[in-house]
Amino acid sequence: MGQTWSRTQNVTADSNGNINDQFNLPDWFVATYKVDTKVMSSGTVVTSSFTDAPKDDTATTLSRTSGTNPSSPGASLTFKATVQRLSGTATPTGDIDFLDQTAGTHLCDKVALSGSAGTATASCSTTARNTGGDHTIRASYKGDSNFNTSNSSLTQTVTATKPKLTVTCDNKSRDYGAANPTLTATITGFQGSDTQANSTTGAPSCTTSANATSPVSGSPYTITASQGTLASSKYDFTFVNGALTVDKKAATVTADNQTITYGQADPAFTFQTTGVLSGDTLTGVSCDVPVAHAHARSYDITRSGNTNNYTVTYNKGTLTVGEKELNVTADNQTKTLGQSDPSFTFTYSGFVSGEGASVIGTAPTCSVSGAHNNVGTYAITCSGGADNNYSFKYVDGTLKIQYAATGTCLGSAGHTILQPVNADGSSLFKQGSTVPAKFRVCDANGNSIGTPDVVTSFRLIKAVNGLDFSPVDKAVVSTTPDTAFRWSAADQWIFNINTKSKMRGVGTRAGRI
Repeated sequence: MGQTWSRTQNVTADSNGNINDQFNLPDWFVATYKVDTKVMSSGTVVTSSFTDAPKDDTATTLSRTSGTNPSSPGASLTFKATVQRLSGTATPTGDIDFLDQTAGTHLCDKVALSGSAGTATASCSTTARNTGGDHTIRASYKGDSNFNTSNSSLTQTVTATKPKLTVTCDNKSRDYGAANPTLTATITGFQGSDTQANSTTGAPSCTTSANATSPVSGSPYTITASQGTLASSKYDFTFVNGALTVDKKAATVTADNQTITYGQADPAFTFQTTGVLSGDTLTGVSCDVPVAHAHARSYDITRSGNTNNYTVTYNKGTLTVGEKELNVTADNQTKTLGQSDPSFTFTYSGFVSGEGASVIGTAPTCSVSGAHNNVGTYAITCSGGADNNYSFKYVDGTLKIQYAATGTCLGSAGHTILQPVNADGSSLFKQGSTVPAKFRVCDANGNSIGTPDVVTSFRLIKAVNGLDFSPVDKAVVSTTPDTAFRWSAADQWIFNINTKSKMRGVGTRAGRI
């Protein structure tokens, strides 16, 4: 048809002078071929010519011999290719390629033909492709030196299926009261060099119903995995839930210190908390002193109770039982000058109900400190009491030392008025006379006392009615008439009284004072 094909090749004859050169002619070129005359290196001229005989035509058909159409993912499929010689009885030889043209992959490569009487077949068993939709399957016969090539195609529907990626929400944990952590997911199952970055778009979704105040008792909470915006043209997805664990929150309970006095009832034991959410209560937590505490000292205040959503650190408080104050009042005492001290006693007040002096560990003692040998008033003080439950408040008493009010004073009663004045005031004197008033003041042993303080004491003696002693000069050495006190050698005091204005007429010259 006007087409020319040429080939130039240098060849070398063998030792017998034979030349061997083989090559394939184009399939499309069927003609008489001529080898041009060539001059060999020996000078021999070689010429040759031949005619290429035409190849027989063939027809290839493709059929599906097993498996359903459309196919399920992974289903076994068998395709059969048949090569038929269009004339003559020679049987085609060679092999068949089975190609999935849609996917661009070989199903079976170079499957040998076999047959007779001009017909040869080859089969390919495979599984359904993963990429869904319609796939064109092609059987390609490459031909040989006697037969021309031929092809056949068959369109098959394969159910879409992709490899599955597993999307797993990561397990998380947090403390009660804290915000949920960021919920994340891990994707596994990528094939070959695929990664999440080059094979997917978007992101999966992980959610949970738990919030900051969801109780520990409901833990763990489900973290639900879903597709969210995650997408892939190459993979499908399987979703696996995760779990959110809520741990107890750290909190502190500190018992409040309390103080009572021995004998008082316990106060309400209270406590302070830190780390507890606003509005929450530590269920069942209470504070108490778990041991007997009936004595004045310090006791630990401890806690008890359930702590629900919290891990609690407990700080002890202190109950201080203070000593109760007990009044110790020295009893007042009186003695006569010269007597020995009496027993100094005291009176308690302020005991807890039902208790008395018998519970005191060490009883106080009372005494008059310092010299106290003269008439007068002296303080009786108490000290030295000690007890586990009581403290002591001391109230002084008085010791009064006085002259003898009764008894013997050199044969006379104490505080004795002597003659010529009668103790009952019945003495008679001549009017205008100066009357010597005589008296003694004695101690407990009957001894007359001649010390100056007797003058002061004498003012308190009312043995002589109607006499006014207020203007008396109290100095013992005074010699002024009417006012002088003096101590005589007869162990007595003498006081001269002018009766000029104190007589009352009874008879001519006598009167009663």
